[in-house]
Amino acid sequence: KIRKAVPYVVAPYEITPGEANYYASTFMDGSDYCSIIVKTREGRPIKIEGNPASGVSMGGTSARVQASVLDLYDTSRFTGPMKNGAPSDWESVDAEILGKLQKISAEGGKIVLLTPTIYSPSTEAVIAGFREHNPGCDWVRYDVRSASAMLEANEYSFGKQYIPDYRFDKAEVIVSLGADFLSTWLSPVEYTKQFSSKRDPDQEMSKLIMFESNLSLTGSNADRRIQIKPSQEAAVLLNIYKEIIKALENRSIDAPPAPVNVSEVTKELLSAKGKSLVISASNDKNIQLLVNEINKSLGNIGQTILFESHLRTHGGIDSEMENLVERMQAGEVDALLMYDVNPVYTWHDSEKFESGLKKVGLTVSMSRNPDETNESADYICPDMHYLESWNDAEPKKNRYSLMQPVMNPIFDTRQMQDTLLKWSGSEILFYEFMNAYWTDHFMPMQTVHFSPQAFFDHTLQDGIFEPDATAGEPAPDVSAENGQEGKNGQEGKTGQMIEDDERSATPFDPALLKFGVHGSTAAAEVVLYESLAMGPGRQANNPWLQELPDPISRICWDNYASVSPKQASELDLQDGDVIRLGSMEIPVHVQAGQAYGTIGIALGYGRRNCGIVGKGVGEDAWHLTSFGDGTVRYHGVAGEISKTAKKHSLAQTQTHHSMEGRALVREAGLSEYKKDSMAGNELHAHFSEHAESLYQEREYLHHHWGLAIDLSTCTGCANCVIACQAENNIPVVGKEEVLRVHEMHWIRIDRYYSGDEEDPEVVFQPVMCQHCDNAPCENVCPVAATNQSSEGLNQ
Repeated sequence: KIRKAVPYVVAPYEITPGEANYYASTFMDGSDYCSIIVKTREGRPIKIEGNPASGVSMGGTSARVQASVLDLYDTSRFTGPMKNGAPSDWESVDAEILGKLQKISAEGGKIVLLTPTIYSPSTEAVIAGFREHNPGCDWVRYDVRSASAMLEANEYSFGKQYIPDYRFDKAEVIVSLGADFLSTWLSPVEYTKQFSSKRDPDQEMSKLIMFESNLSLTGSNADRRIQIKPSQEAAVLLNIYKEIIKALENRSIDAPPAPVNVSEVTKELLSAKGKSLVISASNDKNIQLLVNEINKSLGNIGQTILFESHLRTHGGIDSEMENLVERMQAGEVDALLMYDVNPVYTWHDSEKFESGLKKVGLTVSMSRNPDETNESADYICPDMHYLESWNDAEPKKNRYSLMQPVMNPIFDTRQMQDTLLKWSGSEILFYEFMNAYWTDHFMPMQTVHFSPQAFFDHTLQDGIFEPDATAGEPAPDVSAENGQEGKNGQEGKTGQMIEDDERSATPFDPALLKFGVHGSTAAAEVVLYESLAMGPGRQANNPWLQELPDPISRICWDNYASVSPKQASELDLQDGDVIRLGSMEIPVHVQAGQAYGTIGIALGYGRRNCGIVGKGVGEDAWHLTSFGDGTVRYHGVAGEISKTAKKHSLAQTQTHHSMEGRALVREAGLSEYKKDSMAGNELHAHFSEHAESLYQEREYLHHHWGLAIDLSTCTGCANCVIACQAENNIPVVGKEEVLRVHEMHWIRIDRYYSGDEEDPEVVFQPVMCQHCDNAPCENVCPVAATNQSSEGLNQ
């Protein structure tokens, strides 16, 4: 195929061939958020960096943020509007849909807009206008990885249906129950930055205690890790609460026997009152109510848990989604407009949603990629990639950022906001709408710029707008005995004011809570989690993420059932053996540190319709989720585990997991380090003394460069692996070549275990060219790639 290079006749003012341009923008993908800077060459985005000006993401990114630039060039994206599976055009699609919506509204029918949590202020205003134009339109928010239990518990405990602003940088003691906040929980980019800032051994270091079943990235970074089953979490929390109440209030409560001794954990928390933090990833409202009481008793509200700067990325209530499915089944929904959701894949009862979808008169999808849900939609009106779009975001209260297109649209797609404006009878473009919205709502919040255009342009250049975050939203009053709001009442989820007499004056009584103990006697409990690479599966067609090794198992191109070594021995299981869990067959990975009696399975795999890269990779585990007490549950009973005769090859980039006495990574405890800053580094002098080379020692007369990594703050998140792949155009080789040990990553994060394989210590070792003075690679490189410059840089 001939490709012609066409030179500029009149070169654009802003483009100089060979020189990069940089644009501040915003990454938003469901509940994932990051303020970013996009590097472009000749109008093509090629690399993403974090925006250091952001008070939320603080210059950080994640592997999924870095890989999102590749999603832009995904040829599996929809290239234009479609009707009944056939290509169409915007004019006819708009006319038909608008006519049907007008007819439904005129006849008093029901229109439902189904989206994830929208935390864009301008988009919220667009949706409000659309609902006003279409009377009777309901808006249901559905978060794939729900925080519904936290929202409802916080409304009960504090009168605020928010996710608070957790401040890991202000906590001296952190106790997490299954919340993998360094990887996937709520706001991991932000939390990683905060947590790492408190891991400097030359200052006061925070202490992290992790209760969990799977060995997670956060658990591997914990100072103390305690294995429990999901069914034991309530007993652990009740016993912690019991000891705290006894110590602080000298009163006693009933609690079942704890599966582990929590006395030391409680002492740590009591020693850091007001400077501790207890969190849980459970989607059980009762668990979250108990967590709230523990944090209130410790005085953490207003210190390490802030409501005035609450998180806005999670707002979906599971019971509302369940109610929608029931209404669809009953034929009570006349039109369903879906944006960026895929319930046929992710909802706990996907078959019921799918059958309900067929009873809806008009179904429209505004997603940009093929998925399991929109293959059944009447119309597909594809959204644009975020790098082609205008938008804004408010991920935390009073923390704003702007999104701008860094290139023209590749395909004949259109922003969801422009689509809804068109269907609201408006001819205004979303850019104009957003610009006017910022002038009206945000310009009065500053005094630097007096011209609306100057304010917008400067904010666009900075990427962020962060006025006083404490303005407007008071912290909850937890001084009352029951911990509820006191004198003035607060707004409830339906918008009405809740008066004092509507609040129960009864003190919190954990005996009133209902905890399920299912699974405690089962052969195993299944724990469903999001992997660092795949998350909920939105980017399943991204080959960079499919080939990114899991930080713990070092496996890529698959999900698997993690089984503890002890249970694997009992069931005669080895890596690659295929087991049957109900109707599901999945390969086994014997995982050191997996809690005995639990099986961990990553969500986000087993896609049936997403593109050629991700289709059929791994097994779909979403159907193992369940619904109980108003929320979706991400754990349950495994039932009978049966071994099949099948074997499955797992592509693992690291197969040796112990240093075998070789000090590849040198480490020391904090107390040792404070006594001797060279503790754990005893072999350094030995290596320096016995280092020999074929070459004369180089003398550096001027600059002398090198590379060092602070292993105290490195969490092993693999962000740098994808960043390096993007920056250096490193090819993807696929599962078969990884199995042949031909992976191409220029940076790898080795992970080593020490101690007992049932409960190991974990350490990460990033490996890349560190521009050493006398590296062993220099003498043997067949192409002289390690030739050093006069400043010590490998060239």
